[in-house]
Amino acid sequence: MRKVISRKEAIAKGMNRYFTGKPCKNGHVSERSVIDCACVPCRNNIRRKTHLKNIEKDKERDANYYQENKERLNAINKQWRKDNPIANKKHARRTYLNNPARVDLHTKARRAHTKIKLSNEEKKRMYKMINFVRLINKAAGKVILHRDHILPLKPVHHLTGKPLSIKGIDHPDNCQILSAKENLEKGNKFRPKDQLLFLKRMRFIKQLPKKNLYEKLRIHQKNV
Repeated sequence: MRKVISRKEAIAKGMNRYFTGKPCKNGHVSERSVIDCACVPCRNNIRRKTHLKNIEKDKERDANYYQENKERLNAINKQWRKDNPIANKKHARRTYLNNPARVDLHTKARRAHTKIKLSNEEKKRMYKMINFVRLINKAAGKVILHRDHILPLKPVHHLTGKPLSIKGIDHPDNCQILSAKENLEKGNKFRPKDQLLFLKRMRFIKQLPKKNLYEKLRIHQKNV
């Protein structure tokens, strides 16, 4: 049970909230703000409803604020993560559980050599693929499927093992679903059957440099 503290006492102690122990008009027995005496849950509900009505405007406002204060905010977040390792770990875990597809997409994008901006339709396709793999693996009770990059993010020649000079991108047209066994055997190799599938999906190739493309991929044009 919270300790009852009056608004006057809370202000004297420099606190932001006080607690009367009495319910508000909506039945919340909770803290109140010292500024306007508002019930905290009631105010949060109002803010949530307002946010849902203006979600795109709020996103744009937050994005602009972040860009204008990027260095300062990054420094604050970095220091917080350093000072609160346990809370940071819990936060990261909670974020992953709430948004597994988005986190997976973000992680793969960071690993990718070529950064691209996906459209909303492309993101939906990616989320659908990621969630399908997770659903099947969860139903099976073990990992039996992987989301694979047809042209790997850091590809090597399938015979020599030498790195190719072009890198893959994390795009739905460059992804396929493979069994976990086949994907682990494939590794970073750009296999012949992957090359054929890659060429069938040339629509997304606009995101990649076109100069000497076949030479960089080591695909013989006579086979195309």
